[in-house]
Amino acid sequence: LTALDGTLLHASPIASGWNQLLGAVRTKGKLPGDIRELLILRVATHNHATYEWIHHEPLRRDAGLTTTQLLVIRDVSRSALSSSPNPLTPLQPAALAFADASTKDVKVADSTFDALVTELKIQYGIPLPCCP
Repeated sequence: LTALDGTLLHASPIASGWNQLLGAVRTKGKLPGDIRELLILRVATHNHATYEWIHHEPLRRDAGLTTTQLLVIRDVSRSALSSSPNPLTPLQPAALAFADASTKDVKVADSTFDALVTELKIQYGIPLPCCP
């Protein structure tokens, strides 16, 4: 059991639901692994969630994120585009901007969301039911 699972055991339906939700996020979504892990790690950084960062380390490596990319993901003090040379793929800065906005501001600007959707369509041809 993870520490979170142990904490949730006081209400097993909640623990079960939580594990089903997070399992689906990790294994049932259409997002590429690098983008999924980038989003998780960026939110973890904003929230000072060291536990999450540590436990997603092997997953991010399996997803193909490099150490250089991780340094950019972890540095929330500057724009992801300010790295020189920029080690990120064209989709990754859009995903970082989305993670930043949804974590810090809660409301994501249409332009930020549209940039992410556009890059997902270009890079992976992922059709999103919400977006034409």
